[in-house]
Amino acid sequence: DAGPGPVAPSGFAEEARNSRLYPGEGVLPLAELLGLLPADVPVSLEAPNARHAHLPPEARLAAAARVTLPFVRACRTVTGGD
Repeated sequence: DAGPGPVAPSGFAEEARNSRLYPGEGVLPLAELLGLLPADVPVSLEAPNARHAHLPPEARLAAAARVTLPFVRACRTVTGGD
């Protein structure tokens, strides 16, 4: 996901490497986008963020799962997916 407001082209790399948000934490219409996909289409998460850099990989994965799994479940409930 992404924060509010546009990012200047000079800030693209910084945002991509250090400022991405987990699904539902930002302002992108991710629920609507997921609703357009068939339920059996694989999706993946790539959300590097400097606020998690100090955590070991297992803790980063746990944090991503705590936010992402409920978001995806809620999207599928609302859109009628699995």
